[in-house]
Parts: sequence; C-alpha cells; structure tokens
Amino acid sequence: MKKSWKTGLISLFFLLSVIGLTALAPPQEAHAATFDNAVTFYNTYGSQIVFKDGYFYYATRGKQATINVSTTHWGTIGYRMRVTTSTQSVYIYFNLSGYTVETVNEVASGGYIYDLCRINLSYVKSKLAQTNRTAYNEFIINGGYIVVDSCMITIKIDKYGNRTNSGSMDDYGNFYGSVYSDYNGIANAAPWSNPSSLHSYFDMNINYVTELKSRQIVYVRYQEADGGYGGYSVVINKDYVYGETVSWSRGADSCYEAASISYTAKQDKTSYVSVYRKQYIQNVYVKYQDANGTYSGDWALAMSQNLYYGASFEWSYLGDACFDAASVSKYTISGAKNHYIYISRKKYSVSVSAGTGISSVSGGGSYYYGANCTVDAVVKTGYTWKNWTGTYTSSSKSYIFSVTGNVSLTANAEANTYYIVFYPNGGSGSMTTLICKYDQTYTLPTMSFAHPSHLCKYLGWNTDANSYYATYEERQQIRNLSSVNGYTFHFYAIWDYAPDLTCTDRYFTLYEAQTGMITEAELLRTVTSTDREDGTTQIRVKNYSTNTFTGLSGSGVITITYTTTDSRSNTTEKQAKVTIVDTNATKEGPMDFDGKKQYARFIAADYYKNDYASGGLEVTSKWRSDVTYRNTLAMAMNNVKGEDGNWSHVVKSFEFSKEDIDKVKQYVKDNGMGNSKSVTGLWRFMN
Repeated sequence: MKKSWKTGLISLFFLLSVIGLTALAPPQEAHAATFDNAVTFYNTYGSQIVFKDGYFYYATRGKQATINVSTTHWGTIGYRMRVTTSTQSVYIYFNLSGYTVETVNEVASGGYIYDLCRINLSYVKSKLAQTNRTAYNEFIINGGYIVVDSCMITIKIDKYGNRTNSGSMDDYGNFYGSVYSDYNGIANAAPWSNPSSLHSYFDMNINYVTELKSRQIVYVRYQEADGGYGGYSVVINKDYVYGETVSWSRGADSCYEAASISYTAKQDKTSYVSVYRKQYIQNVYVKYQDANGTYSGDWALAMSQNLYYGASFEWSYLGDACFDAASVSKYTISGAKNHYIYISRKKYSVSVSAGTGISSVSGGGSYYYGANCTVDAVVKTGYTWKNWTGTYTSSSKSYIFSVTGNVSLTANAEANTYYIVFYPNGGSGSMTTLICKYDQTYTLPTMSFAHPSHLCKYLGWNTDANSYYATYEERQQIRNLSSVNGYTFHFYAIWDYAPDLTCTDRYFTLYEAQTGMITEAELLRTVTSTDREDGTTQIRVKNYSTNTFTGLSGSGVITITYTTTDSRSNTTEKQAKVTIVDTNATKEGPMDFDGKKQYARFIAADYYKNDYASGGLEVTSKWRSDVTYRNTLAMAMNNVKGEDGNWSHVVKSFEFSKEDIDKVKQYVKDNGMGNSKSVTGLWRFMN
C-alpha cells in the first residue's frame, strides 16, 4: 500500500473534477474484497465515504485526460474539519501531501482512472486532541458533528507540461498562496466549464455519533462458593467511538481474583466476563496418642482441600476401637487454614477379681488401647495356681496381654490335694488311702487292721512309726494337714505293747527260806520288765506270802507268778520256779583277812553261762564282765568234790558272823535286794 501526497492529490482532483460530488455513505455491509479493489469499491459505493476497521474509505473515478498541456485544473491538497461538541467548535486540517492519506488501489479501466484511498481515524482523533483537548474529550464522551470542506487550489499546465500550483498548506491549517476552502472561492478562481459540480467538495457532514460509534455490552458473572456461577449482570452497556478502549476491571480481594476486560471498540460487541472466586487450602493435620498416653511422632496430613471462599468446611473422624472421635466444626472459608488435631486414644478398664484360692490380685486399672497389661495373683496357702478366666483365658499366673477393650478377669486356684496312707505298723491287713483337699474337713476312718501277735492295745495314728503315742484318733475330724500339693502322709497304727517280763528260776537254801530272806523284793531282784512305751514297769509277785517260804521244812520247788502292768493297763504275767535246797549247814571256807568266816552263794552250773533273761548272771555282774571274776567262776563251776569230801580247788572261804548276817538282813529289809529301793543304799551299807 502506497502512501503518497501526489496520489492523494490526483485522486482527489479527479474525484472532485470528474465526479463532482462526494458524500459520506450510511453504514452498509462491507465485504472484504470490496476494500482492496478500486473498481469494485466505486461500483459498490460510488462517491460515498465508508468507515471500516478504523479507516475512512473513498473512491474516485475520473476521465483520463486527453489534453495535458496549456490548460488549468483544480485539485484538492487537504481537508478542513469543523468539529462541533456541546461547548466547543474547532477546525483541524489534513495535508494530503503527508502520510495521513493512503492509496489502497489504483486501476485504469474503460478510459477511467479509479483510485481507492483511506484515512486512519486515529489521525483524525490525534489532530483533534492536538488542536483542542476539551473538544476532543467532549467529542469522545458525548459525541458531536464533523463538517468537512476540501482545501483546493488551481493547477496551471503550460505547453511544456509544467505545472504551477496556486498555493499550498501545512498540517496546521496554514495556507500559502491561493488556497480555497469554500465553494465561492474555487468556483471563481478560474472560468470553469461546469463550476456547480464543485458544491460536493464542501459542507460534507459526518455524524460521529451514529456513524462511528458502536454499542458495547459487557456482562459479568461471579463464581459461587460451590464452584458454579450465578447469573450475568451488565457492567457496560453504551456506545463507544470506533477505536476507543472498552475497559472494565475489578481488583482482587479476599473473595475474588482480579478480573478485567479491555479491547478496542470497532463494532457492536457483547462480551462476557467470569470473575473467579478465590480458592483456599484447608489442611487438617492429626497426631495420635500412643499407648503410653503421649503424643509422639510427626503430624500427619489427614485431609487437604482447596475450596472456594465462602464455602463450608468441616472434618470429622468417627473413631474406632483404638481412638476417640475427633472433628473440626463446620465454618465458612475466608482464607487458608491449618488445623492441628490431637486424636486421643481410648482407655479401657481392666477388672481383676480373686476367685477360689486367691488371696489378692493386681494389675487392674485403666489402660490405653494397645497398652500391655500385666495381671498377677497371690495364691493362698494350700492352693495351686490354675488359670485366669473371663474375657481371656490363660494358665500363666503373671499374664501379659495387649488391651483392646474392657477386660474382666478372675484368678482361679485349685485346692491342693494331699493323701493319707495307712500302715498296720506291726499289725496286718490294708486300708484305703484317704484323699483330701485343702480347706475341706474329713473324718479319719476306723482302724481295720488286725492287731499284732504281741499283746497290745490300739491307741490311734501317728506319722512316726516308732512313736509310742498317737497324734490322731480314729474318727477324728481333720482339716488342712498339709498345704503342699501331692504331699503324702504316712499314718502308722500305734500299738501300746504289753510289757515283756524276764525272769529266771531261783535257788535258795532252806535256811534262807525259813529265816524270811526270800522276800518279794528278793524274788523281784532278778526279774526285769521291758515296756516299749514306758521303759520299765512295776513288777509284783502275784499273791506273794512270806509264809509260803518260812513254813518250809525241807527242800522243794515252788512256782511263782510275776505280774506287771504298763501305763495303759496292759498286763503281762510270767511264771518261774523257786528251788529250795536244804544245805544242812553252811560249809566254812578259809578265814578271811578280818578273821571272820564268809559264806558263799550258789548258782547252778546249768545257768551261770546263760543270759540274765534265762536265769544267768546280769550283764553288769563282775562275774560276767570282769575277766578275773569270770575265770574264777569258771574254775569254781568246774570244781569237783573228791571222795574225801574236799573240793578240788578252793579259791576263798567266807565265814559270816551272826552279827554280819543280822546287818545284812536289816539292809534287805530296809532297802530290798541290792539297790532295789535306794540307789545309794548299798553304798552307804558298805561304807
């Protein structure tokens, strides 16, 4: 596209001289191809001025000149516009020799020259703003009217084709030479053949309001809290001058993002603007209480939502067996927010109780979910731990479990079992074992063993087989004899044995019998009783009478009965023979050192070697224990009396005086034989 003052000048010249009249056309539908071809434009719009896309378009058609020398032509070198607003009226000028007029297309066709030119609206507005700012502002806001007059000159062409212009102008409306801005001036400037055609170059009216304005409508809608949109509302609905900036905006606030629309008005337009609602992040962080009751570890993101301003937010955790419920109450969003929620752990009760055989329990209380609980029990004496029963069952006394709910446990123990086994302990037979439970009362059975062969009396039971007394009686009630589980008692039948009597046959001289020396004490001197329980018992000669012996007149044998009774009334009797020997006279032995005769005692050869129980010497007798005495006794027993009446061996002869005999008798009377009545009696007698 060329921008040339010359082209513009010639075009306008032909437009004005040939066509003679140019008028502004009313708005018409414009076709793209029309505005880039001079012939098409002229055939469509003729001499009308058409406004499109910010330009004033016009076309001229003139006859190609047949005479180009020695003639005068008219020509247009610019325009004068009178802009009238509500308070102002101002002139602005356009010099066609400048850049403000552009030649769009030029075509030679059918003997005519067609030129299509345009002037940018911005140049018009710029000129108006430079010339009178008030008029510009009023015109832009309220509109106005433009009256256009051509600025024309005469052009003389000599015979050589040289051209001479009558005048010139600048962009500021300064004329130099002869420039004509009205009809009369140009009509009288030369003897034109048809000057009336020049009227169309002047007083061309342009209604700026109706011809150059377009309706601009802007609708705005606002996003709602749920993300949807409300209805549109009009924020702009008015006419804008072509090229004017249509603009609407709103700043950002806590609810909405900034929004705007801005464009250049060119034609009627309806625009739609959506104002976006701000979104804010809502975070919920949680921290869980652990089984120890503390809140450890990092915060965990439980929920994150990006929601619109004004929306509602709430969060809840329903809880479970482990944790309590937690929530964030519903609120209206007005900004970003972080919530930090402590989720408490549920507590459960552990209830422990003491059952059978339990003295105390421990471990009950309140525990957090998942905590380890240790329950324990103290078992009573006489019981053995059994188990925990209830919510759980365990055989462990010290029982550890993880708490996941309310727990109820009972500690249980079993009574220990002990056994009583019965033994005859010398008797015979059998009895059923008694099975006993701790804390239960039982009755001992009746003894059913056969008695021992030894005469005895049944006393009861004892756990010591060698005991001589009973600690338990038959049919006695017993309870808690042992706290040891499985312990076995050995109950032995306790028998009180009758005493054992040991006696031997006795030998006395007739003299001793007649003189009363065979007393009961003397007869008892060689008798012993052995009682297992009492040790010794008192022995008597049954129905003893002194006359039995003192009334004897010669040798003989008398049977006596020894009897003894122990502390439990067991009586034992045993018989022995007492042999009375008539020795006529006591033989005298050798004279003792004190000049007195000593008398010998007799013991039969058949007995002296026997034990004491069989009629022999006592164990403590020197004649048995001392070697010298024992040998002397052996020689005496082996002594043989010869035909001459003498013994083969005489060790020693004893002779007792009557006084000595009387003293001995008195001792026996007072003290009994030996020390039977007094332990120290014999010692006192001898000393």
